[in-house]
Amino acid sequence: MPWRPGALELLDSLAAAQAMLRAGAFETAQKLLVTADEWSADDLHQATVNLFRAQITFASGHGARESALIT
Repeated sequence: MPWRPGALELLDSLAAAQAMLRAGAFETAQKLLVTADEWSADDLHQATVNLFRAQITFASGHGARESALIT
């Protein structure tokens, strides 16, 4: 796969967002995903950003009603 401008920024932002999610720093994780979203180059990267957003919503308790619908 050829190198694309912004590829490292995207990966760094996703890795940092995942670390913040695991640490419980949900607001910081959301801010990092804004950066990752700006660098999204394709559908796979966009899907990863969307997945992290869903995980943050679930973990932070903001999606309690929605999570009840899933189970």
